[in-house]
Amino acid sequence: MINKITICSDGHVIPESDCLGRTGENNATVLKFEFFKELNGESVSAFQKRLVAVLPEGTLEYEIDSTFTLPAELTQTTELMLIVQLVKGSDVLFKSCPHIFTFVDSGDKPEANIIQAAVDSVKKKFAFELAESLATATGESQDGKTWDELKDAVRDMSIEPFIEPMFEFFEEYDHSLETPDDPGGGGTIPIEPEIPIEPEEPNEGDDENVTE
Repeated sequence: MINKITICSDGHVIPESDCLGRTGENNATVLKFEFFKELNGESVSAFQKRLVAVLPEGTLEYEIDSTFTLPAELTQTTELMLIVQLVKGSDVLFKSCPHIFTFVDSGDKPEANIIQAAVDSVKKKFAFELAESLATATGESQDGKTWDELKDAVRDMSIEPFIEPMFEFFEEYDHSLETPDDPGGGGTIPIEPEIPIEPEEPNEGDDENVTE
């Protein structure tokens, strides 16, 4: 099933249907998004698009383009809140109004690994930030690399004064992503863990420039 969803410049979400199918389905419904043309004088086609799904356990974020196929972790309840964002770099420039969609209760609700879906979602989000940092440090594009590939790229770097604080920073991210809160204990899925960053002590006796 294809459900066309229009995203208006004032934030309103207008779907062809508020019903997205039946509970327990996997990849059965395709959302086809149509956006307004410009935001702040720039073409909307130039921005990243993000879909935020609000679940009882927390929120999941997905990078989308003009279409998005609903995975099983989003079809487990009869109601689902969705928000669409336009993103430039790390800045969210536009948020749609939340919209409640429904599913017909089929009685079939196979267990979906929502926690793993949350981990994968957050890794994709922070992989973008790590890729930008690596591109700045190395002068090489990191486009298309996964979180684990980016971590390996950090390990392979030979710039010792730079690699240690950077690697520690993203190791903390990775540790948080691998050990999310247990929603069964009343917590929520950690989408944006706040990691304290210890500033690197300056080496007053070393005036040499660090190069590759």
